Amino acid sequence: MHPEIVSGTAGQCPKCGMRLVLKEESSPMSRLNLDIGDDHGLGKITMIFSGIGVANKLLKREPFQCVCIGTFLKVPLTKITLIEDFGMAILALIMLLMHGANGADINPLIFQFHSPEEFREIVTLGHWIIGYLLGTVAVIALIQALGVLKKKTYLWPVIIIVASVIIVPFTFLHHELNQLRLVAKVMWLDMQQRQHIIMIFFLFIAGVSEFLYATKKLKNELWGFVWPSVLIIIGLMFVLHPQHGNAEALAFSELFHEILGIVLILSGIFKGLEITSISESKQKIFSFAWIIFLLVAAMLFISYIEPVGSYQLL
Repeated sequence: MHPEIVSGTAGQCPKCGMRLVLKEESSPMSRLNLDIGDDHGLGKITMIFSGIGVANKLLKREPFQCVCIGTFLKVPLTKITLIEDFGMAILALIMLLMHGANGADINPLIFQFHSPEEFREIVTLGHWIIGYLLGTVAVIALIQALGVLKKKTYLWPVIIIVASVIIVPFTFLHHELNQLRLVAKVMWLDMQQRQHIIMIFFLFIAGVSEFLYATKKLKNELWGFVWPSVLIIIGLMFVLHPQHGNAEALAFSELFHEILGIVLILSGIFKGLEITSISESKQKIFSFAWIIFLLVAAMLFISYIEPVGSYQLL
């Protein structure tokens, strides 16, 4: 009923109370199946190129039609098409990132570093750090949207770059150096930890691209879509973010991260609409909208406390 629940001993499912059954080893034939990443990787690449083409036409204000049925039904391509293309690419990317070992399978490996109590404290602190980071970004962006420091658009990208450069090395190196290989293994095999690192990596990429775009090193307007795309990707990752814990902890943390993910997705969508909007009045509305949603996301991060029962199966 709940395949994500795994235990090292016999017992009952903490979610539904059913008896746990012995997990079967995958057969040699099942290992011959095509990896899920093959299809999603191809889909991601296809939809990214399609989205880039649509975005390029929209930025140039050139009218164009759907290449599939546009010549027959005269269907125009609009911002909806852009959202659809990049949305499909992002979903394919999320499926690639979600593919891997079940986090519950490696709980014993994780606990070589910290106890459940220590993990709850570390995860809570991590949420607070990201919350203050995004809150700082939102406040600076809001000040600039109000007309102050408007020419220094590189300020908040620099903050993201610096924070990302500090967080990732600290995650790996706050343990003893002789455990670095094991830490890297856990970070990759555990889906939750893997997503944490990938999220920070995406923030770093967004910070760098936004900084280069703000300082005119990158002049193509398509680079402006990196930041909203990253917000949407991270939002979707939070919606699908795997959690560790008993039934009560899972119920709270899964709902919380779903709400958090939706808020981040909305922030990214409004930022994208700001970039593609022709009307100056609409640009201002969308500008304030994405900042407000980012502020809400920051407050959610800061308010989060990892529930008791997290990183415990029973």
